[in-house]
Amino acid sequence: MLKSIRFHFVYTLITIAILAALASIYLKFEGDRQRLEYNRTVILTFEITILVNEIVANLVDLETGQRGYFITGDRSYFEPFLGSFDELAVMFEEFKNLAFTTNVIPSDTIQKLEDLISFRKHSILESITIFENQGFAAAQTFVSTGEGKRTMDEIRNIQRFINILENDLLISRSQELYDFNTRFTFFNYAGLLFSIIIMFASALLIRRKAQKNDTLLNDISSVNIKLSNSLENQLLKDKYIGMAAHDLRNPIGAIFSYSELIMAEKENLSADQFDSMNQIVNLAEHSLKMLGDMLDVQKIDENKFGNQLEDIEPGRLFSNLCAVYKAKAEDKNITLHTNIEAPNEIRVNKSVLIQVFDNLVSNAIKYSPHGSGVWVDLKYHNEKLQLRVKDEGPGIPANELPLLFKRFEKLSNRPTGGETSTGLGLSIVNDRLDSINGSIECISEPGKGTEFIASIPVIVIEKD
Repeated sequence: MLKSIRFHFVYTLITIAILAALASIYLKFEGDRQRLEYNRTVILTFEITILVNEIVANLVDLETGQRGYFITGDRSYFEPFLGSFDELAVMFEEFKNLAFTTNVIPSDTIQKLEDLISFRKHSILESITIFENQGFAAAQTFVSTGEGKRTMDEIRNIQRFINILENDLLISRSQELYDFNTRFTFFNYAGLLFSIIIMFASALLIRRKAQKNDTLLNDISSVNIKLSNSLENQLLKDKYIGMAAHDLRNPIGAIFSYSELIMAEKENLSADQFDSMNQIVNLAEHSLKMLGDMLDVQKIDENKFGNQLEDIEPGRLFSNLCAVYKAKAEDKNITLHTNIEAPNEIRVNKSVLIQVFDNLVSNAIKYSPHGSGVWVDLKYHNEKLQLRVKDEGPGIPANELPLLFKRFEKLSNRPTGGETSTGLGLSIVNDRLDSINGSIECISEPGKGTEFIASIPVIVIEKD
C-alpha cells in the first residue's frame, strides 16, 4: 500500500512537472507573439497618429495658401499647395487601411472624417473659383459664413479622438504584455521548483530502491544457498532411490518368475492357492513396472538414455508385440485390431519404439471396458513412423488433458480390470520422444474414447 502511494505521488509530481514544462514552452512562444504584437501595435499607432496629424496639417496649409492668395491676389501664394489635394487622397487611403488593421477606430468616425475632409477641400476650391470670377468681396462673403472654421473644428475634434483611442490601445497592449510577462515568470519559477522537488524525490526513491535491491540480493543469495543445499539433498535422495530400485528389481523379478513357475503347475494348486499366487504375480509385476519407471525417470533426468539407433524390421517387431498384447486383451474380451504399413527395414531407436508401443497399447487395454475394441495402426509418414492407438474407453475430460504427460499425475479414469498405474508411463514416453525429436499427442472426448498419436523419427534402409 505504501509503495503504491509513493508511486502515485512521484507519478503526480512528474505529471505536474511535464505540464509546467509544456506551459512554460507555450508561454515562451506566446510571449514572443505578444511582444511582436505589441511592437506592431506601437508602430501602427504612431503611423496612424502621424498620418492624421499630417492630414490636418495639409488642410491648414491649404487654408494658409487660400488666405495669402485672397489678400495679395498673387496666385503664386496658392500654387505650392495645389499638390496637397492629391496627397490628401493618398494619405487618407493609407490611414483607412491602417485604421481597419487596428480595429479600434469606429468605421462611422472614419467615414465622417473622410466626408469632412472632402467637404473642406471642395469649399476651398470653390472659394478660389469665386475669388477669381467674382472678386475679393464675393469670396470674402463666402468665407465669412464660418462654415470652413466649423468643418476644421470638427476635423480637429476627430483628430484628438483618434489620438486618444490609439493611446488607449497602446496602454492596453502594454498592460497585457506586463500581465503576460508576470504569468510567464511565475510558471518558470514553478517549473523550476517542481523540477527540484522531483529531483529530490527521485534521488530519495533511487536510494530506497538501492537499499531494497541490496536486501533482495541478500535474500536471493540466501535462497540460492538453500536451493543448492536442497538440490544436493534431492540428488542424494534420487541416487539412493535409484540404488534401492535397482537392488529391489532383482529379488522382485525372482519372486515374479518363481510365482509364474508355480502357477504353471496349476493342477497341483487348490483354487485358493492359485488365486493367492495370481495376486503375488500381479503385485510383483506392478512392482517391477514401478521400479522400471523410477529407473527410467532417473535416467531421463541424468540424460543417460542417449539415442542409439538399430536396424530393425518394423513389421516383424510389431507383429510379435501385437501377439503378446492380443493375449492380454483376450483376458478382458477386448478385440485388438492391427494395421501395419511400414517399410521393410528401418534404422530407429528401438528402445523408444518398444517403450512407446508398450505404454500406449497397455494403457488402451487397461482403460477399455470388457467387450470393446482397441485399434493399433502403424504407418510411415514424412520420415517418421506414426503409431496410432485408439480405444473405446471412457475418454479423458478436457480439464485433465494438460496433466496427461506430467509425472505422478493420476487422472479420474480408473482401469477396468483392477490393474494398477504408477502415473509415470506417459510422462516417460513424452520425455523420451522429446529427446529424439519425436512427438506425442492425445485426442479424446468423454464418452467417445481416446486416441494417442506418436511420431518417431526413422531412417528407411533401401536394399539394392
